[in-house]
Amino acid sequence: DLGFCDYAERYCYNLGKLRYGDLTESHPEGVMFATYSTLIGKNRQKETRLDQLIKWCGGEDFDGLVMLDECHKAKTIELDANGDPKTEGRGAKKRDKSSQTAKNVVNLQQALPRARVVYCSATSVSHPKNLGFMSRLGLWGPGTEHPSGFNQFLDGLKRLGTGAMELHAMHLKSIGALCARTLSYESCEFELVDGISDEKVSAMYNKASDIWTALHSQLLDRCTKLKCRDDAMESAAKWTEGVEPTTEEMLVQLRQLLNRDSDSESDQDEDDKLDKDSLLMHIHQLELHQDSDSENDQDEDDTLDEERRRRRTNRERKAKNLLGLFWSAHQRFFRSLCIASKVDTAISLAKKALDDGNCCVIGLQSTGEARSKGAAAAAGINEDAGGSFEDFVSAPKEDLKRIIMMMFPLPPKPRGVIAPVFLSVNKSDDEDTENRTLTPKTGEMKMYKGEESEMKTSARRSSRSGRRKNVNYSDSNVDEDGNLRSSKGEKRKHRNKGRKSANKERKGTKISKSIQWDEIDLNLDTSASVENERMVEYRKVCEKVKGWLDDVDGLALPANPLDRLLNELGGPDKVAELTGRSKRQVSRFDESRGKTVIVYEVRKVSGRSDQINIEERNNFQSGKKLVAILSDAASTGISLQADKRVNNQKRRVHITLELPWSADKAIQQLGRTHRANQTSGPIYKFLISDVGGEKR
Repeated sequence: DLGFCDYAERYCYNLGKLRYGDLTESHPEGVMFATYSTLIGKNRQKETRLDQLIKWCGGEDFDGLVMLDECHKAKTIELDANGDPKTEGRGAKKRDKSSQTAKNVVNLQQALPRARVVYCSATSVSHPKNLGFMSRLGLWGPGTEHPSGFNQFLDGLKRLGTGAMELHAMHLKSIGALCARTLSYESCEFELVDGISDEKVSAMYNKASDIWTALHSQLLDRCTKLKCRDDAMESAAKWTEGVEPTTEEMLVQLRQLLNRDSDSESDQDEDDKLDKDSLLMHIHQLELHQDSDSENDQDEDDTLDEERRRRRTNRERKAKNLLGLFWSAHQRFFRSLCIASKVDTAISLAKKALDDGNCCVIGLQSTGEARSKGAAAAAGINEDAGGSFEDFVSAPKEDLKRIIMMMFPLPPKPRGVIAPVFLSVNKSDDEDTENRTLTPKTGEMKMYKGEESEMKTSARRSSRSGRRKNVNYSDSNVDEDGNLRSSKGEKRKHRNKGRKSANKERKGTKISKSIQWDEIDLNLDTSASVENERMVEYRKVCEKVKGWLDDVDGLALPANPLDRLLNELGGPDKVAELTGRSKRQVSRFDESRGKTVIVYEVRKVSGRSDQINIEERNNFQSGKKLVAILSDAASTGISLQADKRVNNQKRRVHITLELPWSADKAIQQLGRTHRANQTSGPIYKFLISDVGGEKR
C-alpha cells in the first residue's frame, strides 16, 4: 500500500518462522511481524519470543515504531499501583489476573520506553478498564493529572461518568493522539428475521427438557453422595494419621464410610465397632472396587485404552466440578438446538441470495469440531487416515451423552466381562448383535475387536496394581487380605464370612469364557466374593447408563449446523469455509457401498495448512466460490467486502445465524463484509428463533 514492494520483500520478517536466539546479525534491520500468539511463545529452554524481540529492537535505546494492530486482544488487563499486571495468590497458587497477551504487551512497552506506539482496533475499549495497556496515551503516570497510575485515572472516570470520557477523547484528538473513523451505513440494509420455528426441533426441545430435568434431579443426589464420600475419606485419612475424631460431624462421616454405599444391598450391622482396624479394612475393600486388574493401562487397541482413561477420570471427578460441567453442557445443548431451528431458514435465504445475483456470507460462532473429534475417536477413526460415519455427528447429542457418562461413570470392568458396545457411541445395535453370535463349531461367544485385543494382553494386566497407592497394614490389626487379626495374631473373620481378597482370588483363577455384561446374573451371592459384588454392580450401572443413552437416541437430535450448511449449499467445491477447524464431515457417494456416506477428512489446501483461511478468502473474493461461512476464528483480519480490487463485486448478503456473547465480537464479524473501498454495502439478516431466551 505504501509502495515499498522491494523493501518488503527483502526486509520484512515473520518472527514465528525464525529460530530462537540473537537475530541482530542475521536480520540487522527491517520490519518484524509477530502475532499475539507468537508474542507469548517460548521454547523448551525457557527462551521467550518477547525477550528475543526486545533484544532485536535494541532495548531501551530503540526509538522506532511499535504497531499494535487489533490491539483489543490485549484489553483483558488489571494493573497494580506500579503499573504492573496484577497477580493473586501465593506460591503454587499464584496466578495472573490478566491474560498472557495483555501482560506481554505491557511488558513490551515498558522494555522499550523510547519507542513510538500505535494502537489500532475497532473494539479496543468496551469498558474504561480496557485502557490499561495503553500507557503511551499520556493520561496517567508522572507529570499527568493522575500521577499515581492507571487505577487513579480509572477511579476518576468511574466517579465523573460519561462526561469525563468525552472530555478525555476530545483532549486526545486535540493533541493528535486519537484518530477515530467510521464507515457510513447508508448503503447497508438491515433485516431482523424473527420468530423462526421448526415443529420437529420444537418437539425435540420439549422432550430434551424432560430428560435434562430428570438428569438434574439425579445429579443433585449423586453430588450429595460424592461429597459425603470425599468428606468421609478425608476424615478417615486424618484418623489413620493419628488425628482422633473429636467432632460429632467427623464421627458421623466415619460411620457413613464404614457403612457400605446406600446402593449396596448387603446386610449392615447397626452396632459396627468404630475402630481404626475396621476402618482400614473397609478402605482396603474400597480400593478393591476402585481399580481392576482387567482394566490395564495399555492396550493394543487405542480406542479401548482411551475409553478406560475417560471412565477413570469420570470416577475420580469431584462434585463441584460435575456441577459446572453439567450446566456448561446444558447451555451448549440448548444453544445448539436454537441454532438448528434456524438452519433451514438460513439455507433458503442463502439460495435466494444466489438466485438474485448476490453472494452470501453466513456467520456463526461454534463449529462442533471438538464433538466431531470425540465421536471419531470413539468410533476408532484415525484422525490422519480419516474414516466415515453413517450420518452427520450431532454436537448436542455428543454433549448430552458425554454428561451422562460423567454423571454415571461405569465401575471397573470385572474380569471376563465383555464391555457394552454403547461405550463406543457410533457403533450400532446391529454390530452389537453380530459381535454376540455363537460360532457353529465351538459354541463359544465371539468378541469384538477390542475385547480380543484385551484378552491377548491378559498377561500384563497387573500393570495398574503396581502403580496403585498401597496401604500399609504392618502397624494395624488388618492383614493384606482385609481380615482382622485377633490379639494373638490369628485372623478374625469379617461379618461377611465368605468374602476373600479379590487379588488373591484372581491369582488362582483362570478365565474359562467371557460373558456379555447383560448376561451377568443379578442373583449372584455378593457376600461370597468381591468379584461377584463387582459384577452385579457393573451390570446395574450399565443398565442405568444404557437406559439414559437410549432416551437420547430417541430424540433424533440435529446435525452440526456448520456441516449441514457446508453440504447443502454445494459442498467444499462451492462453499468457502473460514473457520479454525482442521477436519470436517463431507457427504460423498461411496461407489463400493452404493450409497452416500459421511466422510470424516482433513481439510484440503493447495498451499500451507496454516494458510487455509487465506486461500478460502481468495476463492471467495475471486468469485470461484459464492458462499462463505465464518466462525469466531475468522472474525478478525479477514476482508470479504465487495472490494473494487477483486473480481467478485457482487453484493454481499450477510446472514447471522449465531450471535456471540460479546458485542465486540459481533462488531468484528459484521465488519468483515462492510469495509472501505467497496462497491456496495452488505445486506445484514439477523435470524432469531422463537425461543424467549434468544429474543431477549
